[in-house]
Amino acid sequence: MRSVGSVIVLILLGFLGGCQFKVAPYEVQHVEVDFYEDFEANIDLAVAISQYAVEYYVFHIEGYDESFVAGITLGASADSTDGRKAYIRVRYDFGDPMMAARRSQLKQGFEEFIPHLAQSHAEKELVFEERGPAGRDWLKAVFGGKGQELYEDFSSPLKGMISSAEWKKTSRLVSKDLGDPLSLRFLGGQFYEAFESNPESISLYYLGEFVGEDDLSIRVSEILEDGEWRVVGFKWEPQTDN
Repeated sequence: MRSVGSVIVLILLGFLGGCQFKVAPYEVQHVEVDFYEDFEANIDLAVAISQYAVEYYVFHIEGYDESFVAGITLGASADSTDGRKAYIRVRYDFGDPMMAARRSQLKQGFEEFIPHLAQSHAEKELVFEERGPAGRDWLKAVFGGKGQELYEDFSSPLKGMISSAEWKKTSRLVSKDLGDPLSLRFLGGQFYEAFESNPESISLYYLGEFVGEDDLSIRVSEILEDGEWRVVGFKWEPQTDN
């Protein structure tokens, strides 16, 4: 039995010895986030902007192709030994030759866009705080079976996508499936300048707890129309731990 085991080990070692493992070269770029004087505030800001839709980064950063999405990951980091600085950490996997050829262009693009995104997000923090409770009330009405009453306050683009009758049916199904939430916790917001076919908008994020359901991550998107913030869409999906 021992000899059979030895043969198996030798076969495995012989196979592994004939393999050449290629590790995709990678680089990590740190872009400082220093909009605020307070270190903790900059950390929170770095976390917030690292979670913006990847399509938004693709649109704004020259050379960032959609095919590169799997090879670029963003995260927030801090160096408390270096003057307590906050950073966006951009990790590149340059296994794709086309992506590797754009190394300098991509790094410059992130270096230029991240400070702009940090500023535009920070300048909308008060809007997020003001709209957070309103978005929560809107969701409670939808989940609580009163969604049909909200249609007249929809934004024009949303009314163009769904009729009053369709919304009435949809909202009833949502209310029936989920019911009143046990809790709706506001997590924060994002501000998107107009890009591609999307108008300038804010997205408000909530963590919803429902009876018999996994926690849900819920987004309410609004646009400013005639001086008022109006809903342009909403979405929910199971909450995942990042």
